[in-house]
Amino acid sequence: MRGPLVYCFEECDNGADLSALRIPRNAEILSEKKCVNSIGEIVTLKIEGIRVESDDALYSPTLPKNKKAALFAVPYYTWGNRETGGMRVWILED
Repeated sequence: MRGPLVYCFEECDNGADLSALRIPRNAEILSEKKCVNSIGEIVTLKIEGIRVESDDALYSPTLPKNKKAALFAVPYYTWGNRETGGMRVWILED
């Protein structure tokens, strides 16, 4: 949340498998104004986050790896106006 607005993470900004995203407790969150064609000017959030990567095996002796990832969030009321894809509001804290 930023003020009264709820933000979400869209697949078009953050890639597939949104459930693999994590936000470190001490992550820096930067706000930035962006113009979206169908909506107008909105404030987006950029966060230095983490994407958890693991192999595709059902049972694996290999531990998942944390990779740095730039995460982008848009106000919830704007999602679904650019491309089709997944959306997530709640992200786990790392």
